[in-house]
Amino acid sequence: MTKEKLADVYAAMGKKREALEMYSSALVSYAKFNGPGSAHRIKPLTSMGAIQVSDQNYKGACENYNQAYILTQRSRGVASPEAMKMRLMLAAANRAANSYDKAATLYNESFELQKKDEKLIPDDQLVSSLQDYVVVLRALKKDDDAEKIAARVAVLQGGADAPGAGASSSAAGTGAEVTKTEVTSTTSTEATAK
Repeated sequence: MTKEKLADVYAAMGKKREALEMYSSALVSYAKFNGPGSAHRIKPLTSMGAIQVSDQNYKGACENYNQAYILTQRSRGVASPEAMKMRLMLAAANRAANSYDKAATLYNESFELQKKDEKLIPDDQLVSSLQDYVVVLRALKKDDDAEKIAARVAVLQGGADAPGAGASSSAAGTGAEVTKTEVTSTTSTEATAK
């Protein structure tokens, strides 16, 4: 059994410390045998980030997701679905870490790329990511931009009178609070998709 697979087993058992140690060991092995820029490192980095998000270690998660994001862009391309998933995971982790400028940049890049290829972000994820972006923009006091994005969310949800259409605006207006559940739902969905 490889170190990475053993780490996956530990993670599934809820043994986070052991999983992180084994993923770290796998990263060292991959770097030694395949080079530090190896795409083999993406999954362990992503898995480590997901564990760190679940422990509310958002700084550590951002570091691991950022490395995975860079490697994914190199191996798959900037506009690939895989890079988009990593970009959104990194944006959510930065949002949770209160690194709103970084999160805003990543969300903006994501939505600019999505305009060119609508299939890059699945519809259900698009709405939740746009709602996250609204929260980030409000935290940055960019309320006019936030309102434009909130209006886009309302349209995607079926119009201004759709149930929950105003919820993103009012929820985002309460401040920049981020719960572990919000970030975990974004990141765990992404990690399991890999």
